[in-house]
Amino acid sequence: MKICFLLPGRLDRPVGGHKVIYQHANALAAAGHQVFIVNNSYMPAGKNLFFEHLRMANAFQKAIRQPRRERSCRNWFPLNPSIKEVHVWDFSWQLVPKADAYVATDATTSPFLKEYPVPVTRKYYFIQGYENWRMNDEQLRATYHIACRKLVISRWLKEIMDGEGVPSKVTPNGYDSSEFNLTVPLEKKDACRVSMLYHELKSKNSAMGIEALKIVYQQKPELKVSMFGVYEKPEGLPDFIDYYQSPDPVTHNRLNNEAAIFIGTSDMEGWGLTILEAMACGQAVACTGNRGYLEMAVPGENALVSPVGDARAMAANIIRLMSDDATRYRLATAGLLTASRFTLEQSNYIFTSCFRD
Repeated sequence: MKICFLLPGRLDRPVGGHKVIYQHANALAAAGHQVFIVNNSYMPAGKNLFFEHLRMANAFQKAIRQPRRERSCRNWFPLNPSIKEVHVWDFSWQLVPKADAYVATDATTSPFLKEYPVPVTRKYYFIQGYENWRMNDEQLRATYHIACRKLVISRWLKEIMDGEGVPSKVTPNGYDSSEFNLTVPLEKKDACRVSMLYHELKSKNSAMGIEALKIVYQQKPELKVSMFGVYEKPEGLPDFIDYYQSPDPVTHNRLNNEAAIFIGTSDMEGWGLTILEAMACGQAVACTGNRGYLEMAVPGENALVSPVGDARAMAANIIRLMSDDATRYRLATAGLLTASRFTLEQSNYIFTSCFRD
């Protein structure tokens, strides 16, 4: 089949949700499908006419100024050479490539499916989170009732769909074992080093994680932190935090393997891929109890879990992992087993099977 993924936003820098889509696109291409990644320049925001015209003008200027090669995900992700990247003004039927199947990848792209003259069974809505940051709850839940097949990445998202009376299929994410794997034995990892993702999105709550680390440092001045993210180094980071902007896969895997502990700070996650990647590297995980993390984090069994937004509780768990070798090894060992159950190969198999039904 010809399959189009409708993917909004910037493609030229690492984004976890985008990476999952590219991995599935690669798997579909490997299975013999012709795959398109379709990206838009403009998305209506529902503002008043004056501001909408300003947004349109800004989007047009950006589309003209920025060469298409700079907008490519191939700048950071090894997309299958057979996959075509297509840039359009918006996702209207007249502008997108004509295909047998279309995959909306977020709440803003899903309404476009209504106008596409293909069978409902060939329209897919791939849901990776509760995306109420772009619209209110009522508007978001209305998108769940668009006539198409719903694919969700987690059990908690399926529970929401079940509550709406909408059938859905769980296609869980998986980690890439060629990128994330154990290279430093558990007993040789630095028990005083913690790694953490930095993100500017409020729901990731990096500020809480930094506050927790400051609390830890007051009691454990031997603390060292490896922080990574796609953004420039945030201002005001303490000296005990080393920051790595957009580390390549080899460096990222090294950072995970050197640090004995990983902290997940988010208030909300669709699934929580970063803690799974940490588990695959043999790190002991301390994370918040958001529903995305709890898809694989079992409190006390393979992770220490603290209440969402509670910096002091997070700090206490970090200190425990730094101080208690037995607990750290036990959780890390259980995490390795957990990671083995969520491989990219299995994830791709489940996702691509949806196009064989």
